[in-house]
Amino acid sequence: MHRSLEELGFLLRHDRDTFNRWEAGQQLASEIILNLIAKRPLSESEPVNPILIEAFKHILTQDWDDLSYFALLLGLPSELYLAELMQVIDVGGIHFARERIALAIAEQLEPSLALLYHRFHREESGRFDAGAVGRRRLKNVCLGYLGKLKKNEFESLALLQFKSAKNMTDQMAALSVIVNNEHPEINQCLNDFYRQWDNEALVIDKWFALQA
Repeated sequence: MHRSLEELGFLLRHDRDTFNRWEAGQQLASEIILNLIAKRPLSESEPVNPILIEAFKHILTQDWDDLSYFALLLGLPSELYLAELMQVIDVGGIHFARERIALAIAEQLEPSLALLYHRFHREESGRFDAGAVGRRRLKNVCLGYLGKLKKNEFESLALLQFKSAKNMTDQMAALSVIVNNEHPEINQCLNDFYRQWDNEALVIDKWFALQA
C-alpha cells in the first residue's frame, strides 16, 4: 500500500511499532529526495519539503531510552539504497539531493542537534554497553548534520573530537565530517590518521573508502 508523504510523516512521529516507525522515516526521506532529483535543473534554491524536518523536530522533543534507535530515526537513507530505487541511476543527482536535505535539516534544527551533541559527548573509551554505544551513535549523527553548516564552531568540534578520540568510532565519525565538508584541516587530519594506523590494513581500507 502506497502511503502519502503526510501519512509517512505521521507514522514517523507516532507509530508505536519501532520497525514500522523507522521504515516510515526511510520511505519518507527517500521519496522527498527522489522528488527533489526529479526536478530539473537541480538547484540549491529549490525549497525542501518540510514534512521530514517537522517530523524530526517532533522526534527531537521526545525522551528516548534507546539512543541507538533514536540515532537510527534521525538517519537518512544511504546513497546506495537510493540508487536501488531508481531505474536509471543518477549518481550526481542522488548526492546533490541527499546533501541538500541534510543541510536543510542542519539549518532548521541546529540548536537541538548541537544541544544533543554536547549532552552526550563524553569520554567512554572501552565501554561497549548499550548506553555508551547509543550515546556515541547519537552524538555522531548530530555532528554529521552540524558539519554541513561549515561554521567555525562545528568545524572546531569535529577537529577536537578527531584529535582527542580514544576509540575508532568517534575518530572515524569526526574524520568523516572533516573530509565530507571540506574542513580547512582536511589534509592534515588525513595524514595524521594514516600515520597513526599505517600498520593496520583494515583501518587503512576505511581511510581509502572515506576519501573515495
